[in-house]
Amino acid sequence: MSKKDRESFYILGFILGMIAICLVVRYSAKFINPLYLGIFAVIVQVFIIMPRIAKMYYKIMGADLGFQAYVPIYNELAIYSPVMANVSLVIWLLDALILGMSCIENSVYESILGMHAAFNITHSLIWAAILVYLVQCLVRGIAMCQVSSVVYRKRAEFYQAPNKTTVFRVLQLFLYFIPFIRVYSFCVLFDKLYTMTKVSHYKERKQYSMEEE
Repeated sequence: MSKKDRESFYILGFILGMIAICLVVRYSAKFINPLYLGIFAVIVQVFIIMPRIAKMYYKIMGADLGFQAYVPIYNELAIYSPVMANVSLVIWLLDALILGMSCIENSVYESILGMHAAFNITHSLIWAAILVYLVQCLVRGIAMCQVSSVVYRKRAEFYQAPNKTTVFRVLQLFLYFIPFIRVYSFCVLFDKLYTMTKVSHYKERKQYSMEEE
């Protein structure tokens, strides 16, 4: 399958997939909580797709991540640039701290801050955690765009082809910023890495054309 045919297939698949998701959510809401579908997408991304992406990404960089590729969150931070990894880690820790504080009994806050200040503190902390997570989504989106840029550059060098920006590629980068749906972009990234490392044996440094992909 040629590069253009593959990209057209992905775009069509994305459109049909979004329609299918909307229909599933609409007609199965009475039987399946949409939250469960979102949780399922996260599980697939974190425990199935992300570990393999991390291992293959390290392979094209000439390194080996080892068993750490299967550690949630760490495997994603491991492929970020050092700056983005540090920023993301700080935000994760901050979010965990805020969520932990929201689990503390109100009576504790009441004894420290007074009844008036402690009245809505749990509710406020939960909203603060959500806000911090949204910031994290922005940071993770930027970081994954950087990772994809490296993969596309390495891919273009390997296949001796121009590194062009297409509508499909812009769509992929945009979806990195959206929770749950970003799993689609991870699947596309997985496909690019798999083609280089497993199908074309990237380590052997053989030369291929884009049509052979």
